[in-house]
Amino acid sequence: MKNSRQHASTGYTDVRMTGASTVPGAVGSVANQSARIFHRGGKAYQVCARLDARTLICRDLQDGQLVEFSMEEVGLDSGVIRQSAGGQLRDAPNSVRKETARRRGYLREVAKQGAGMFRRGRGLRDAIDRAAHRLGDARPPSDSTVVRWWQAFLRDGFAALMSHTDLRGGKGKPRLAPGHAEKVARAVDQCLQRPRRPVVEILDDLNTQVSVENAWALGPSARPVSRATLYRSLRNRPAIERLSAKVGAAEARRMLSLSKANPREAPVRPLQIVQSDHGVLDVVLVDEVTGKPVGRPNLSVMICVATRMVVAWEVSLASPNEQTVLGLLRQAMTGAFDMRSGEGGSGAERGHPSIDTPRRLAHGQIEMVLFDRAKEFDSAAVQAACTELDIVTMFCPAYRPDNKGHIERFIGTVNRSFISSLPGTTYGSPKERRGYDAEGNATLTISTLREILGTWIDTVYALAPHQGLGGATPELVWRQYVPGRQLDSLHSDEAVARACRPWAWRHIGKSGIKLFGNQRYASAELEGLRLRYGRHCEVSVRFDPMDLGHIWITHPDTRFELLVPNVDPGYAHGLTLREHDLLRKHQRAKNFNETERVRLAASRTALRREIEAAQADGTVRRRKAAAIAKDAGKRARVRQPQEAAPPHADNSQTLGVFRMRPRKALPGFALGRMSRLGVPAAGSSEDEGADHES
Repeated sequence: MKNSRQHASTGYTDVRMTGASTVPGAVGSVANQSARIFHRGGKAYQVCARLDARTLICRDLQDGQLVEFSMEEVGLDSGVIRQSAGGQLRDAPNSVRKETARRRGYLREVAKQGAGMFRRGRGLRDAIDRAAHRLGDARPPSDSTVVRWWQAFLRDGFAALMSHTDLRGGKGKPRLAPGHAEKVARAVDQCLQRPRRPVVEILDDLNTQVSVENAWALGPSARPVSRATLYRSLRNRPAIERLSAKVGAAEARRMLSLSKANPREAPVRPLQIVQSDHGVLDVVLVDEVTGKPVGRPNLSVMICVATRMVVAWEVSLASPNEQTVLGLLRQAMTGAFDMRSGEGGSGAERGHPSIDTPRRLAHGQIEMVLFDRAKEFDSAAVQAACTELDIVTMFCPAYRPDNKGHIERFIGTVNRSFISSLPGTTYGSPKERRGYDAEGNATLTISTLREILGTWIDTVYALAPHQGLGGATPELVWRQYVPGRQLDSLHSDEAVARACRPWAWRHIGKSGIKLFGNQRYASAELEGLRLRYGRHCEVSVRFDPMDLGHIWITHPDTRFELLVPNVDPGYAHGLTLREHDLLRKHQRAKNFNETERVRLAASRTALRREIEAAQADGTVRRRKAAAIAKDAGKRARVRQPQEAAPPHADNSQTLGVFRMRPRKALPGFALGRMSRLGVPAAGSSEDEGADHES
């Protein structure tokens, strides 16, 4: 049924949809779904959508162009125009048309029994079943679904009944609204840029753009992009792109690349390649005297790649330095125990191995050692020691720990297999620790840890099957290689000890050579060098960190080493450098407490203020003196005016084209009565010249 109404003011024609008026209680919806056509200026226009509260977008039915009209020009109030679904249904697929017609059919059948039927209950359920029987629908909707359809119809008209099942996605179908795919792709690109922006901020920018487009859209508004959609699109990107945004392209490629090492190209001789590195152990130690936590120790280790045997190791609370690396080289070449422990004992136990000193199984002449880019490995002392001991040094590229994976894996094995079972362990991460109080349960000291770690390396690790060795143990592989090869060092123990001593350049001063803050070394030989080369004589000094009782200096000419004792042998003999640093720190804390530090700071502040005040007073005095002198000069010029010179009082003489001044105007030429060029001066007579010559 069609109802037409002509508006005289604008030539307005109201064309309603067939059957809409048969639905009771749907008067508002009928007006909402009207296709408004009006005539203006001899042309017919159709209302398409409302741009804002007072503006309509209309289509010229002759050429199809879009034109804007105000609500007053069309003759409608602001509540009449609603979005139409007719154009959308014409372009929709068959599945959408079928589902939309199904929804309309259910609402039409239920509405015939009255608008009061749209309430959840038994009556609505029976009406839905009767409608499903008439429509031949085997799967009728639920009560809540029909009520939701009715409420949407009252709010937005028939456009709200349109099905959007074609936008649900699925296998081979996009899950985004048209036009959203490009926006989400650009948002994902922003998420993968460095520096990284927050995902929430990127999502807000994306939805702001969607809102702006919805304000100008003629059809229904597009739904905003959810956070789950953005994260899902981000997860669909390749793993290399997501990881590159976090750690960089080079590091991401290194982490995701495969190891292509050929086992046949691996070292085939013990000590052919030795890897060295440092690592922090996941355990908290306590002080041996106070029992308070002192921190986590550092493990420095050298491992043989061919046999996986540990050839040198050291545990210390101090940060690794070049002395640590030199100690590892010394231990690996000689095999002596406890050379860096700093415990008491004989000279052999303190780094001077003898025939009776027990030696480690794995030691000998190292062919090549592999370091990373740490500054202690690249120091001049370490490089000089390797050169003197015939060891080839190689360095891994920066940020490439995979090039020395054997030593990295060993440090991880120590933490996971041994350290994690000790009291006070911090585990590998806070997630594994899970509230465990590491400092409260810490009981191990540095000496205890050295003892049990050495036992674990020699009796557990060396005898455990190793996957990289085909299930054999590191000690078994070492013993199989040793009988057919000579592994002893090419240098004596004394030569190794000399090469592994740290060295430095020092001047021979009035008090000898000063090292380690307050330790002085002097001897008759050192005095002879000062007498021979003067006060600015610079010599190379070597010292043993395990015994500060003496040092060695190299003669500038003969290159022989001279032994120079400490001037205080009672204190320095047998004293390690670590013990000396701790004693100095304790002495400074004892002699200089917090109260004296505050007094010293206050005294310095007061002295600085006095100096600033004196400088300010001097500036004022100089300004006053300058002002007084200036005023005195002005008064002198006023009292003694200069006499005016006669207008033609030029007594100068000429010689050719040159002009000469009088003699008294030429300073520094008192040569009788003659001018510089031999011409008598003005005002002089021959009699005066005769009297002068007489």
